[in-house]
Amino acid sequence: MRIVDPSTAEPSWALRSDGARDAPHQSVAASLLLLLVVSLSFAFGSLARADEAGSTAPTVVVTEELRAELRRYAAWYWDQQDLPHELRDPAFEWHIQPPPGELNPFGEALTLFSRIYSGRLRPLDPVTPYTLLDLLADDPQVIARFRMYTTTGLLDTTVEDGDVHCRHGEALVEALLAPASDPLMGLDDALVSEGAASIATVGLRLGVLPPLVNPIPDPPPPPLPDLPAEIQDADRAMKEAEEIFQRWLEKLRQRHFLLYQSDQWWDDGVSGFDCDDFAEFLGRFLRWYVQRHAPGQPILEPRILQMRKGYGIRGHAVTLIFLGDYYWIIDPRTGLRRGPFHRYLEWPPDASFIADQYWPGSGYEFGYPMHYPADWRPFYEDDPWHSDPNQRERILPELPPDIPPDSILP
Repeated sequence: MRIVDPSTAEPSWALRSDGARDAPHQSVAASLLLLLVVSLSFAFGSLARADEAGSTAPTVVVTEELRAELRRYAAWYWDQQDLPHELRDPAFEWHIQPPPGELNPFGEALTLFSRIYSGRLRPLDPVTPYTLLDLLADDPQVIARFRMYTTTGLLDTTVEDGDVHCRHGEALVEALLAPASDPLMGLDDALVSEGAASIATVGLRLGVLPPLVNPIPDPPPPPLPDLPAEIQDADRAMKEAEEIFQRWLEKLRQRHFLLYQSDQWWDDGVSGFDCDDFAEFLGRFLRWYVQRHAPGQPILEPRILQMRKGYGIRGHAVTLIFLGDYYWIIDPRTGLRRGPFHRYLEWPPDASFIADQYWPGSGYEFGYPMHYPADWRPFYEDDPWHSDPNQRERILPELPPDIPPDSILP
């Protein structure tokens, strides 16, 4: 990966987001701004925007002061990832405390990278979704660029990157033309080499992307087929298992035993027991229970489904269960469930029935990533609760006889 250093690079011209240029003549700067737009339009062809589900702006306005602090946090975070687990320091000293529960320190980077790498992603595929987190795990160049961007704000692409380079150019034009009053759009610096062969941007930030205009209405979905007998059997067994789970939770509440303990990963790195742990816990128990009470059918596929508005931390994870061509959505903390739905005829699901429990009228939707295996976590989430000896010691003795440890542990 070639990184352009704004302090040493010698591009054919350089612009800042305020329209200024390293020259005393503002009229020349204005002309060059127009030249930038025309040149990039020519280089990249149509600047039509793609419809990228889940790519929305962070819920908290990030000031430049806080953004600098988040980059300092990112540098600390990636340094910790390079160390063996036993040598990591879980404590990070914030100079500016970010809003609790509202902000993902990597939110703007996730928004930008999901935009420019959208051609390689399938986040809405109900069977085999492929999200930006999968791409970051699979492609060393992408994670290296992501790491550089989160720590320095610098992103560099070349024409050899194809579609990624084109989308970088589109985002650059939008950031340059964004009004100064929009806090979610902007650009600190842009360096473009001869012929737009390379673009390096510093502090590129994007806002909400409008969907594509589709003048042709979608046809109504075909009617759902009658539920197969094995789906009905699994649905009955899952209801029984959920009742067992909810009765256990109620007894814990009566004893004032706090099962839920937030991970607070960005604060101190403590591995707690929060909603994604609830979702994994219930998913494993349902799979175990259905195998024993509705045998002779495919094994349930428990997954975790995240619900959030954009890339903010504030959100909720629920249990997603696949079985053949059908799926269920269950909120482990309340027992609220929907399904079975047909995975090809009713996808993606509507999240409002769960979101309104916690944030009435919030408009929360199933966000990024759409869903992932129960035993996997995004890089910015703590490990599952059962990987922490303290959590195992705290929770496993509390299990009732009808929820044995082998039903919930990997």
